[in-house]
Amino acid sequence: MKKFLLPIMSLFLIGTVSSQGFMADAVNPGSVYRETKLENVSGSPLMFDTWQPAKVKIAKGKMITGVLVNFDLIKQKPIYFFNDQSYEFLDELSSIQVNFESTKGSQLFLPGFAHKDFSPSTFVEVLNEGNTKLLKWTKKVIIEERGYGSNVMNKIIESVTQYYIAKGNNATLIKLGNGALEDAVGPKNWKQVQAYMKQEGLNPKQEKDMAKLLAYSNTLM
Repeated sequence: MKKFLLPIMSLFLIGTVSSQGFMADAVNPGSVYRETKLENVSGSPLMFDTWQPAKVKIAKGKMITGVLVNFDLIKQKPIYFFNDQSYEFLDELSSIQVNFESTKGSQLFLPGFAHKDFSPSTFVEVLNEGNTKLLKWTKKVIIEERGYGSNVMNKIIESVTQYYIAKGNNATLIKLGNGALEDAVGPKNWKQVQAYMKQEGLNPKQEKDMAKLLAYSNTLM
């Protein structure tokens, strides 16, 4: 009979374990992740097409480096992969940093933000450092659409992305652009941010540019 628990204590020992490159203190065993099976629905509930190397910080302070992770965006759960099987984390996690060695930059996901759209345990992507942060929350929903010239309704899993400004842990839903940026930085810093935006040729309607502008605003006194 196949066992549904993985003894991660034997997996996550300090040092490098096998070719997977796991390095960490021992953590609690994980439970087997079971993807939601939906009949006649095309698409995947996962965020990434392939499993991504990550640094995972346990809420108690331990760090797991090199674990392969993904996110189920329908269940809104982080999951990990080992020995051809995917598992749910049982430990409470405080951060997940994906692609931490990538030359293109890493992605940081944190829980603990307050908004009616998601629970405090939901992991959202944090796009800049500082007190005022740009958050990116992605979910997946099932939609129905009719094929061209067909009476058949097709069910498809589709990705939906929303952006928020967080000051501390409180998040506000926004639409990327000048209005959201001005509200976020406030009248005290707005002129300096405008000058910086013009100097650098940044467009707050673009995710990366908005994050860069907020990061700059956070450095102003």
